[in-house]
Amino acid sequence: MAEQYRIIGSKKGPLSLLAYPPPYQCWLTLSNDPDDTTVENWKELHEVIWENLGLPFSDSFFLRSFSELTPGEVNLIDNPYLISAHPVDTLHGWGNYFYSRTKRFSRDEAIEAIDILLKTGIRPLVWTDHASMSGNILHNSLGKMQPKVVTATGHSFDNLEYSTDLVRKLGICYIWNGTLEWNIIGQDRNLCRRLWYKESRKWQKNWKRRLFTFADQCLSPCSEYLNPKLFSYRSKNNRQYAKITFPDGISFYTFIRYGSWELADIRGLGKVICPNMLTSLVKSQGTAVIYTHLGKSLSKDTGPNEFKVPEKTKENLKYLKEVYEKGKVNISSTSRLLDYLVLRDHAQIKENKINFQPDGIRFTSLQGSNLKDHRFGIFSKTKDFIVSCDNRPVSVDVETVEDHIYIICFK
Repeated sequence: MAEQYRIIGSKKGPLSLLAYPPPYQCWLTLSNDPDDTTVENWKELHEVIWENLGLPFSDSFFLRSFSELTPGEVNLIDNPYLISAHPVDTLHGWGNYFYSRTKRFSRDEAIEAIDILLKTGIRPLVWTDHASMSGNILHNSLGKMQPKVVTATGHSFDNLEYSTDLVRKLGICYIWNGTLEWNIIGQDRNLCRRLWYKESRKWQKNWKRRLFTFADQCLSPCSEYLNPKLFSYRSKNNRQYAKITFPDGISFYTFIRYGSWELADIRGLGKVICPNMLTSLVKSQGTAVIYTHLGKSLSKDTGPNEFKVPEKTKENLKYLKEVYEKGKVNISSTSRLLDYLVLRDHAQIKENKINFQPDGIRFTSLQGSNLKDHRFGIFSKTKDFIVSCDNRPVSVDVETVEDHIYIICFK
């Protein structure tokens, strides 16, 4: 049964980490953008997802909203009691300034936003860009997030919309990389070129998969000049997260979301997390950070003042809960998944010793208390392994799952 768990590293050594804590074979989270979410929409979503189903997802929020397209959009300033009713870990930009005739974003708005968030006690770890906001970091940012602006005449001025340093100052460590993955189910795993094209849903016929694998291999020396939509393979392009450092020296982790622009609404969510997708995710032994807009519905589905979670979406969310309770698919907040991956990937293993250590971005220092909320799967040929945290001894509980498979929990 040990084969059902993906091992990070090799079985040849005396000790290795499992990709995810048993019994889970994969991991799924929901990364929602709060666009169009009115108070009525929010209440129904809260009832269906967090109260009735009790799914352990986190949510995102607008700090404020000035958009004339979506009056009454839920935001922290106007609806603090709603924002605090279920877990939130994601700040969707500095607010919704999109399509407003009376308000525009500037660095001063971000400074004020930090003060507001510090007073509320909300500490988001995740950032997602909003639409084509001028304060975006990566998505539709047009390269505007630089401290200085240089004119055509060579003169340099302060960029009044720059705020990347303030995003980091707020404590945010994870930012969406601005792109979506739809063809490959299951991130956080290395795929060779052959498997990349074999698993991609873009190519339905085997002869096309083989042809593109061969052509991509032959042309790989000049891959940087090729159309990425045609030859999409890159050795690191299926990572769930990656380090990025901006010209001003500030570093974050970027993360990728799974989904498609066309299905990023409440009806589309039911199609994305369908049983077939979940079966494929379990088989892949990977991760999926699902991209959606829970508060959005198609105009053909509802009237101007109506919102309803479609029955098919409810049905598939219920099925997701079932596979979660059966121990097949792990579910959590987005920040919890990313924290786990960072801790797992920066652990040092030497013989029968495993040392969890700080990564320098999310955890500049590390103590056992940082690990208490996480469980780690261990493949070990003996139960006599030693666990430490930043080279200091720590107490752990060890649970035997089966031969050579253990779970460690920090006390």
